[in-house]
Amino acid sequence: MVSGARAPDSTGSEPAAFAVFQSFGVTYDTAPAPSLTGLTLELFSDQLTLVTGPSGSGKSTLARVVAGFVPRLLHGKIEGSAQVLGNDVESAPPNAITDSIGMVFDNPFDQLTAATRTAFDETAYALENEGLPAAEIVSRALGALESVGLAGMVGHHPRRLSGGQSQRLAIACALAQQKPILVLDDPTSQLDPTGTAEVVSLVRKLRREHTTVVLVAQDLTHWLAIADRLVILDGGRVTADGSPASLLAEPVPLAGQVMIPRYVAIWAELRSRGIELGDRAPLGTDQLIASLQASVGAGG
Repeated sequence: MVSGARAPDSTGSEPAAFAVFQSFGVTYDTAPAPSLTGLTLELFSDQLTLVTGPSGSGKSTLARVVAGFVPRLLHGKIEGSAQVLGNDVESAPPNAITDSIGMVFDNPFDQLTAATRTAFDETAYALENEGLPAAEIVSRALGALESVGLAGMVGHHPRRLSGGQSQRLAIACALAQQKPILVLDDPTSQLDPTGTAEVVSLVRKLRREHTTVVLVAQDLTHWLAIADRLVILDGGRVTADGSPASLLAEPVPLAGQVMIPRYVAIWAELRSRGIELGDRAPLGTDQLIASLQASVGAGG
């Protein structure tokens, strides 16, 4: 099921690979077994690549390699090769990758500095450390906060924001640095439905603006409709790779590797009972309902 999906980008042309892994493996210094092993994968610009798999499959490690944290900051033994933005991850200068790729962790409280008193100061923190002119810092920070829907909370203390607002603030901090690629590691795993909806809406907006996104998620329910590509990891390697609708068309073999969304499970069950619903899995409840309506209208 490994197909290496390569959908055309927004211009209709073949997308460019910004990350290339060849038989790549990582074993952290403190771990007895590899987190990634024999990984062969390309990631493309101007796409949302959704990465999933069971716990311990290597999803977060892949995100950290792409973002430039492994092995520069989180040390481990490397096998094979990995190039990100044309830089070998082992020998690249410290900022060669991180200057162009931002990362947002699953828990925003692990990322926010705890050194600032307002959402504006938190968003401006990294920009100040870069030594940017004051006018540019103000413009970028306010623009980033507005883009995530926090324009009315610039003076709020970061620790008094809700979970969804805190996650959006963490994303604003990344956006303010104006990096063309964003890595999101399970950004809604700790959020309630309202907070989840806020973050999903923001990522949808980023994709409309052609930001390249690599998104790790255990629960696929909210992400399939906006993903260009689904990559499934298990045991530290790619086990399936393709368009979400195609890969999930046969969900039963994937059940041990993927948290199958309920609307996909219902669609598959109805098909198994002879109801004609097409051969591409729905990517949301709305698509499931539309398939059912079309089937009823056609006498299926």
